[in-house]
Amino acid sequence: MTIRSDSRPDSLGRKALRSTVWVPQLLVAAIFIGAGSAKLAMPYAEVVHTFGAIPQPLLIVASTLEVIGGLGVLLPSLTRIAPSLTVWAALGCALLQAGAALFHLLQGDTTELPLNLALIALPLAVAWLRWRVAPIRPRTKNRPI
Repeated sequence: MTIRSDSRPDSLGRKALRSTVWVPQLLVAAIFIGAGSAKLAMPYAEVVHTFGAIPQPLLIVASTLEVIGGLGVLLPSLTRIAPSLTVWAALGCALLQAGAALFHLLQGDTTELPLNLALIALPLAVAWLRWRVAPIRPRTKNRPI
C-alpha cells in the first residue's frame, strides 16, 4: 500500500497545525483584553501603585489600545472578515509592549522586562503564524453568512 503525498494524513497534519495556531492567538487576545480592561476598571491610585507613576491620559490610551489590539487579534480571524487585520493587530500589540518596556526602563524598573519581552514575542509569533504559516482566508462574497 502506497501513501500519496496528498493523502489524508497530510491534511490531518495541516488541520492540526491550523488548530494549534489558535492557542497563542487566543492567549494574546485574552492577555491584552484582560490587562487593558483591568487597568481601565481599576481606580487610578491602584494602577499607579501596581504599575508605577504613569500619567492618567497615557494609561487610558494604552489600556484602550490593549483592549482594541486584543480584539483585533481575535475578531478578524473568527469572523473571517478582513483576517489580515489579525497580523496588523498582533504587530500593534507587540509595539505597544515595546513601548511599555521602554517606559519601565526609563523609570529604572527592570523587574517587568522579562514579562514585557514575552509579551512582545508572543504577538510577534502570532503575526508570523497568521501571515506565513496558517493564514485564514477571508469569506467569499458569494457565500451567504
